[in-house]
Amino acid sequence: VKVNIAHVLALELSRPSWAREEVVIGAATDPYQPAEGRYRLTRACIRLLAAHGTPFGIITRGPLIVRDLDVLQEAARRVQVSVNISIPSLDERVWRTTEPGTASPRQRLRALTLLRDGGIRVGVALAPILPGISDSPDSMAAVVRAAREAGATFLWSELLHLRPGTREHFLAQLA
Repeated sequence: VKVNIAHVLALELSRPSWAREEVVIGAATDPYQPAEGRYRLTRACIRLLAAHGTPFGIITRGPLIVRDLDVLQEAARRVQVSVNISIPSLDERVWRTTEPGTASPRQRLRALTLLRDGGIRVGVALAPILPGISDSPDSMAAVVRAAREAGATFLWSELLHLRPGTREHFLAQLA
């Protein structure tokens, strides 16, 4: 038996004690990393959550989520679905320095528009806000304006929180 996250999720969702509380995918790590293009585990999890009547939200930086528009639409007919596209800054230098290897903020905004046009409830996570780097009123206002123009229906924000281990790696990357 091949065991992966979708297999484990199916077992958990089948438990009689499962109360169908909202599940958030991507709070700890992005579910649309490059490997998702091959393995389609997030796609499988979306289908399982909908089949088990479980509302869910997704937080991602990855425009690959647009590939799953069909299963998101199918799920949204059964349960509450929301997608949160993380856009902490529109500044190209800040993006390249703090989020190397990720899709550009403009690509993320295009994905947001495609999802919205597909009928998905989608918003922007202005997160993480980086003190001294992306926390100026002008920088944050630019993200809010771009989110509104792209069709976001909600927005939330969060300050950067670095735990030991992550802090050292992040600060070394910035240096």
